[in-house]
Formats: sequence, C-alpha cells, structure tokens
Amino acid sequence: MQLVTSIASPAVVGDCDVLLCAGFVDKQYGLGMLYKRLNPRLCIPPAVIDELAKHRRSNNGHLRGSAEKILGRRAVFINRIEDNSQLNARRAVRREIELAEERLAKSRGRDYRPKPYGHSGEIQGILAAHNAGGIFLSNDRAALFVAHSRGIPIATYPTLLAAEIRDGALLAEDASQVCSSIVDIGWSCGVSDFSALRLTELIVPDGI
Repeated sequence: MQLVTSIASPAVVGDCDVLLCAGFVDKQYGLGMLYKRLNPRLCIPPAVIDELAKHRRSNNGHLRGSAEKILGRRAVFINRIEDNSQLNARRAVRREIELAEERLAKSRGRDYRPKPYGHSGEIQGILAAHNAGGIFLSNDRAALFVAHSRGIPIATYPTLLAAEIRDGALLAEDASQVCSSIVDIGWSCGVSDFSALRLTELIVPDGI
C-alpha cells in the first residue's frame, strides 16, 4: 500500500465497511470491481488502515478474511493518504455524525448513546474527501449524511454495483443477491432496499 500526497482526480476516499464488503464477496463483485472502477484513485486514511489491521486479527472469520484480502497483495492499488486535518475540524465532524446517529436512532424508536471512541475512519475520510475534492465511499448512513450535507459526493458499496449495472457489466438480480449475502452475515451494505429495481435507480456520481 503506497503513501500518496496527490491523488488522481476525482479521488475516492474509502471507508472500512465498503472495503470489507469488497473483500467478502467474489472478486468480480469486490476487489476486481474496485480495481477496474477506481484504480488509481482509491485511497484510505490512516484510521481505516488501523481498523483493517484490527479486523485482520479478529476471531470473526468473515472480518479476518476480508481484511486479509484488502491488506494483502491483491490490494496494492489502494493508496494511503495522510490525515492532515486539524483537531477542531475532526471534533466538528464527530459531533455532526453523532447528531445524525441520534436522529437515525430516534426515527427507529431506539435509545442513542454516543460512542466515546470510534468514527475515526469516517471522520478522516470525510475531511480527506473534502480536501481532495473527491468522493466519500462508505456504508455508514450517519457519515454519509454528514458528507452529503457538506457538499461532498457520496457513494456506497451498492453504488459501485449500480455503476456496473449501468455499464452492462452486471445483472441487477445478481447485484441484489450479492447485497443479500452481505446482509445475511450481519453487515450493512449501505442501503435498506437493495432490490434489483432499486439498484438500477441509485444515483451514481461522476467518478464511480
């Protein structure tokens, strides 16, 4: 994984959850798709690398295997970008994510308790995407809301599949089954409705 100071435009800043999805599914829906669509523009901040390294030691076989693939030789096209953000900027994004999480929890009739730690990958990713004029790629709904509210183009793992469908490289029904396989192991794929019809309707930003 190489360190870059400048990224081809438009940069795509990836969050841990999307990368794990790509590592879990078959290559044509995962690492192969990332390479085809995003090389050499995909980058990840230090906190996401730390999260992947942690998952690489997980007792959960799905997490461990996916992280291993992402951090392994087949992921040499993923660039590492430094986090040069200021503390006040990180605190502001954290607070916005917490407020978005609270609204989501209330909309579902759930109690909300902010996490004292966490969100570092999303925070660094949002700020990096903003600074690079790039796209924020994540399945975290609160983080996506914050990025969108800041005028940052956003995408989820299903957005990548939708781009493949649009280009005629993937059937919508197959893409829906891929999303279902992710949800079946308890992971979020970034959207609540991943039916074949809905996937064909997703907005794909330029650069995905």
